[in-house]
Amino acid sequence: EDADYSYQEVKANKLEYEEALSCNPESFIHIFVGHPNELLQFLRNVVNYDEDAASPLLWNSLLELTLTEYSKAIETVEIDESEDTKDESENVTTPDSRIKEVERQVMQILANPVAEYDEHHALVLVQAHGCKRAQLFLYEKLEMYHLLMQHYMETRDNLAIISKCKAYGANDPNLWVQVLMHFAQRDENCDQEIRQVLHHIDRLNILPPLLVIQILSNNPKLPLSTVRSYIVGQLHRSQSLIDEDEKEIEQLRSETERMRNEIISLQSQPKVFTSTKDNLTGAPLELPTVHFLSGNSYNLNTLPGGNIGGNMQPKLSFLEDPKTASEQQSVADILNGLSRLRDNTDEEFYRQLEMSSDGFETISQYFGKCLFD
Repeated sequence: EDADYSYQEVKANKLEYEEALSCNPESFIHIFVGHPNELLQFLRNVVNYDEDAASPLLWNSLLELTLTEYSKAIETVEIDESEDTKDESENVTTPDSRIKEVERQVMQILANPVAEYDEHHALVLVQAHGCKRAQLFLYEKLEMYHLLMQHYMETRDNLAIISKCKAYGANDPNLWVQVLMHFAQRDENCDQEIRQVLHHIDRLNILPPLLVIQILSNNPKLPLSTVRSYIVGQLHRSQSLIDEDEKEIEQLRSETERMRNEIISLQSQPKVFTSTKDNLTGAPLELPTVHFLSGNSYNLNTLPGGNIGGNMQPKLSFLEDPKTASEQQSVADILNGLSRLRDNTDEEFYRQLEMSSDGFETISQYFGKCLFD
């Protein structure tokens, strides 16, 4: 009986030991209430032992405590000789070096790809503790590019402004607009930066030229030479577009005139068919034959639906020219589609007109589609 009891006791102790090994570190956090330094050390040991097993709560707590250390380092103005120095003459930890060290620890947590901290909660923490480097890192990670640019604008870091715009402007073209307005409002000379911004705005076609000029006109000290190349480039591009449009208009006018003459010819002059061979099979034409105004001629029995057998005659109005049937069907589909659109023209027209950046172009498109009675 004693042996059995001893076995059960050993088994229970073993289970307790295994449970202790597999317990959740979060269950120990309450033990360190009132002892933040010890809790910080505990969390660091947990993370160093197994990063993958650390929960979001542990990462958030570790980050918050590390930022608290950062705030203390900022506030420290005197050297704590009892903790920070080993030899007054050789190894002295200054407040600046302590700040850099804690900042490095904060960045190590934020940049760790395994760390499962709450990014938005982390942003609130770094803002509250004034850790600018971590704040900028999270702005980029959360794709808050406008806030990132706002920071560099406040610090007047022109190189960083242009660099970040080049890095993220393709994903968010409005950054270039934000930067242009910033440089246009600056009192000092920013000609070089404005030229770079205008180059990218021109390349990405972000803003209409008139709006760009309106933004830059807010700075009366800005010389015309800064925007001359941009204006000249826009004028050349506009002239090229005008030339292309005029060329296309002339081609369409010639094609329209040709079609009009062809219609008049079909309506007023007889059509002479000179073909002696079937345009589908190449066989000689034999009566009965079918001639289409397209100029193609066929034997009746080679046309789809033309050979129905017996004494029954096919309805010629149902026959189609095989070589132009697909083109005629496409035209018919377009006309049917326009007819259906005409029923909802008003609502759709006003919706597109409101959303369009060029109202005249939208109106021209509707006129071109014959959607107005």
